Amino acid sequence: MAFRLADVKKTVRSRSDGQRYIHPKLLEGSAVSAQVGLALAYLHARLGRPRREVDPEMLVRFFGDPKVARGLVSCLRHTYRWRAQELADVLEAKDLARLAARDIRTPPDLRLFLYDALNARGHGFLPAERDEHLRPLARRLGLTPAKLDQLVALDAEENAVLVRVGPVPEPEHVVALYNYHAVDAILRNSASVELARVDRAHRGELEAVCLTHGIVLTWEGRDARLHNQPDAFGSYARSGLRLARVLYAACTTAPALLASGRAQVPLPGKTAFYVFDSETLRALTGGTGIIRRAAPWPDLREAWDRHRAAAGTAGWRLVGAPEPVLSPAGLALAPFACRRDETQVLLWPVRTEDSAGGANLDEVLALRASGLDVLPIRWEDAGDARDGLPCVRSADGVAGIVAALEAHWSGRRVRAGAQALDGLLAELGARGFIPEAQVADALGCATIEELPMRLRALDERRGTYVPGLGLCSRAFADEMRKGLRRKRRGRAA
Repeated sequence: MAFRLADVKKTVRSRSDGQRYIHPKLLEGSAVSAQVGLALAYLHARLGRPRREVDPEMLVRFFGDPKVARGLVSCLRHTYRWRAQELADVLEAKDLARLAARDIRTPPDLRLFLYDALNARGHGFLPAERDEHLRPLARRLGLTPAKLDQLVALDAEENAVLVRVGPVPEPEHVVALYNYHAVDAILRNSASVELARVDRAHRGELEAVCLTHGIVLTWEGRDARLHNQPDAFGSYARSGLRLARVLYAACTTAPALLASGRAQVPLPGKTAFYVFDSETLRALTGGTGIIRRAAPWPDLREAWDRHRAAAGTAGWRLVGAPEPVLSPAGLALAPFACRRDETQVLLWPVRTEDSAGGANLDEVLALRASGLDVLPIRWEDAGDARDGLPCVRSADGVAGIVAALEAHWSGRRVRAGAQALDGLLAELGARGFIPEAQVADALGCATIEELPMRLRALDERRGTYVPGLGLCSRAFADEMRKGLRRKRRGRAA
């Protein structure tokens, strides 16, 4: 998820040398972290809610400046995402089995069943008395008419629900993500990037990385210039991803290079320059000063395609050159990643324990400790796995990778209903009482009669459901009981 250059909050000024210079607004301070914390609380309270019930403008009001607000909200999309619902999200196992017996496993299957039934009875037209014709169909499926109505449009875009992928992010990390993407957007939209005073030890590595990724490199003494390529519309953003990746990869062993250089950025009217300094290095590495890069595995794509055609990959997709990932352990560059549903696992080839610019198992442990899902691919000279770290030998090939993914990252699909209940209980802690109709709406119930089933997993220490009233916190329920006792004693007197 990269920022567009137009969405970056920035200032462009002219200097006495006749050149223009671009200065992105980078965030810092406890005040911004507090605002991000409010946004996280707002999103947590709306987990499991459909898109139409989440007001994006509310998030903008937390941060004030629209560009900064949109950027921070984009950073939150790493963790909070919209997901189309499935039948299993709103039905019990017995209902799912009953529908599966009629080959109905998805909302499109249900719509097809209804189309066939209505075509057979109504010759392709649904009379004005819609409810009367749908009621017998609902009975055939063992559903209420309201539930049938809900399931027919369950996968509609406006009914997608908010889910959280992974743990709640720290506000400080969200701010670090914003700063990274603000600087990264400038680099990706640059016509060229200059690195000053590259020493001989890193010159060969820079040339090798540029050659691998097809980036033109020229030298002026010890200063290197990486040239970007515009597309047919004159935009540098498309090939800018490769340029930025080459820059980060080349600076893995010498991150200080990111503190002395500049980028030439085409802007309306006249080109501007972005000058590298210590803030550039801090923004691009999340304040760690560390860039971690895995070793390459050039043959993996071909091997993956062959294995997928022959034996399948259990729904996992191979992504080549995934976006760099900023973590509390630094900026991570993996040659490949595997994705399924909301889960992404970085594949991390480990060739030696002490390779100058490559990965080792200590790096993998650091990235995993920071919250990233990383699967090391170990060559024979890379040492043994440690601390229960899931690991695959290169000789195991794609079959070994898929087996490890299934063993350690299967079953990771987020349960939207459980998150919705958790968010509702967080809101209950602040309000004390939530009316029954609002509870049913928040949990995606077609009718209030579904609430007892949906609240079977309710922890009584966090809330109590009173049929006909709603959801009460323990403190609210205790006060309500005391009031009833006082009222009874008053009547007895």
